[in-house]
Amino acid sequence: MKNQKKLFTCLGVIAVAVIGICTWSYMSKPVKAISFDVNPSFEIEINRFGNVAGINTVNEDAKELLKGYDPTNEDLDDVVEVIMNRLINAGYVKESQRNCIMVSGSKSDSANALKVVNDEVNEALAENNLKSFVLNQDIQFNEKMVEDAHNNNVSFGKYAIIEKLLNDDEDNITLEELSKYSIDELIQFAKENKLDVDELI
Repeated sequence: MKNQKKLFTCLGVIAVAVIGICTWSYMSKPVKAISFDVNPSFEIEINRFGNVAGINTVNEDAKELLKGYDPTNEDLDDVVEVIMNRLINAGYVKESQRNCIMVSGSKSDSANALKVVNDEVNEALAENNLKSFVLNQDIQFNEKMVEDAHNNNVSFGKYAIIEKLLNDDEDNITLEELSKYSIDELIQFAKENKLDVDELI
């Protein structure tokens, strides 16, 4: 009888542990993403806790900038603060140039996360007395779009704006060429070709 009780106790403990691990795994998996573009391009993945599940560094500049940094399970605002500080310290955002930052995601399921990102970006700019255009792009994306974007070393947010430019451009510029442009350069390209920037985002 005692052995049976011990067995049931052990099985109960194991069951609780398995449920706990499965729950943690379920809650920790990424369920939404926000892209963050200057010229380095990042995709911030967010889990059901509202914390960062990981970051996709989709070009070499981004990989170098965040080298050695693991944001897993950190608060979103802390991660954006780290990214902004590194962008500023590396000279990607500075006083002597036009600065353009684009934040992209789906407002329907990422509204709170988008607000956190925007608030942190604007706070970092204000603390460093920097002026910048912060563009917000509301987009719906799928796995195919993300795959195509990554194949061209850009985020899904930057890929979306490039696709719109390619559809409206008459100069036969290529996706490969536009993928090398910074966000500011893409906006300038749109203006030079008399394209409505508001319609692009």
